[in-house]
Amino acid sequence: MSTAVILETSGKEPEVTAENRFFGTITRISRGKITTEYVVRISDGTELCSVESTEISRQIGFQENDQVWVIFNSFAVALHID
Repeated sequence: MSTAVILETSGKEPEVTAENRFFGTITRISRGKITTEYVVRISDGTELCSVESTEISRQIGFQENDQVWVIFNSFAVALHID
């Protein structure tokens, strides 16, 4: 999970300098007192995670099944293997 992974709603691919841009669907939202975690599944089944403050989460209003762009640079990635 990372706070440097940005979620954005847009009908087309965002024009940003980040080298990683994936389109997917929010499959799970875990809201806590301080942070909210969003899990987004992309087309190949990979799940990506973004963490926002719960305050910001309330403002942006993402819901499960929303389609979003996941945007990040390589330094923002932590890999997890089950």
